[in-house]
Amino acid sequence: MAQATGPPQFEIFAESETKPFLKVVDAQSTFVPNNEGAVDRLILHQNGQPIPGKKIK
Repeated sequence: MAQATGPPQFEIFAESETKPFLKVVDAQSTFVPNNEGAVDRLILHQNGQPIPGKKIK
């Protein structure tokens, strides 16, 4: 599940192991691993803008 500030949570789907996407909006994401290889953030690509986000759970 994913949630931006304000809107409700939405289910995310996998294009690949590191490329999730949403079906409710035209947006793509990329999971970004830290130095230990664990994913701790993502970059949302929407409307031509890269929007960073961090994992909180």
